[in-house]
Amino acid sequence: MKSLRPTAAIAAAVLSIALAACGSTSSSSTSAAATATPAASTNSGGAPIKIGAIEADSSSLPAGIAPEATSAAQARVDSINAAGGINGHKLQLINCNDHADPNDAVSCANSEISQGVVALVGSIGPETAGIYPILQKAGVASIGPVPTSPAIGDSPVATCFTPAVAGGFVALPQLLKQQGANVQSLIYPNDYGAASKLLVTTFKLGVQKAGVKLGALAGYPSTTTSFGPVAGTGLAGGTDGVVAFAPGATSGPLVAAVQSAGPNAKVAIAASGWLPSVAKFLGSKGNGVLAVGFQEPPTSSAPGIKLFNADMAKYASSAAKDDSSIGAWAAVYALQQMASKLSTIDRASVLKAFSSFTNLSTGGIFPPMSKDPKKPFTGLPGDGCVANPSVVFEVVRNGQLWPVKDGQFTNPFAS
Repeated sequence: MKSLRPTAAIAAAVLSIALAACGSTSSSSTSAAATATPAASTNSGGAPIKIGAIEADSSSLPAGIAPEATSAAQARVDSINAAGGINGHKLQLINCNDHADPNDAVSCANSEISQGVVALVGSIGPETAGIYPILQKAGVASIGPVPTSPAIGDSPVATCFTPAVAGGFVALPQLLKQQGANVQSLIYPNDYGAASKLLVTTFKLGVQKAGVKLGALAGYPSTTTSFGPVAGTGLAGGTDGVVAFAPGATSGPLVAAVQSAGPNAKVAIAASGWLPSVAKFLGSKGNGVLAVGFQEPPTSSAPGIKLFNADMAKYASSAAKDDSSIGAWAAVYALQQMASKLSTIDRASVLKAFSSFTNLSTGGIFPPMSKDPKKPFTGLPGDGCVANPSVVFEVVRNGQLWPVKDGQFTNPFAS
């Protein structure tokens, strides 16, 4: 690590909830900053269309790695190329490992721009906030990043498919209300500074919009390993619904503690926190746990999810199928939809296409998305890039997340 302190990194992980500044094993990679003048990036004569991914393949941090994301992006690239490419052009995915470090992320951006990428794709991690002035200067679109900071969320080159952590925590109380919980508490790590405050602020907004009673705001130190006491605090006062958040694998013990302290209470988490380790820890006790996801889960029957599952089975069978990989796959799929309509596929045309659009389809993974720079998303400050404020209500069954109602999206910011 060069400049991202562990506490800052963990706070960033809280903000992104998925704890995943994604990385992958693509067919081409680089990590050093290049000094060459950026390429014109115009594709002609069947030349490959270069797209970039800046991800964390590896890191000294205990969290923040999700290599399945770029594996999924590469799977979509491979599938497109096997079908002949886009308008006669094959795609080339150039991945750069930023090690979840902001300095390396800037180096990656400079390098990929010098290689002529027409766009960046995927759920790029919170350490990449510093690359957005570079992308804007070069005219490179960022497709599908998670708006973990205003530098990303308010960038004119960013098109975000979700409102990230804020949208999730606004939605969680509404999901609990739908499932019958009328007194709701939040259990959360309280020593992440601004990140902890954001969790509380968005949860309280969700409680207000759900029209339910606010229970306890039960904070705990992030070093906690025994969650019994804080679970008891969170369930006091007639609480019948709990939003439980703990980073990474510790989500399992926290959910188990809440279930033990209040067997009849509903428990809800962020879908991206449903890790394989959490599913294994809880076993059958995970059944009935509620979750809010940012797109349809792998168990959905949406056409886009079916295509995602097919691509993953054929080209990335060992990679996890989760929020991170679905989001990265969808970013390439969205680029495919847009680029197939362009007579010339270059930076300027791609950026223009993603600057203003209506009814962009991802095969039902997200609802049809629209973006109007004159009417940016205003549900939360710093999230102007959001083209889709909706979420998906989910429930755990047999270790997997399933949509509560397949094909149904909920806008938690609607009045």
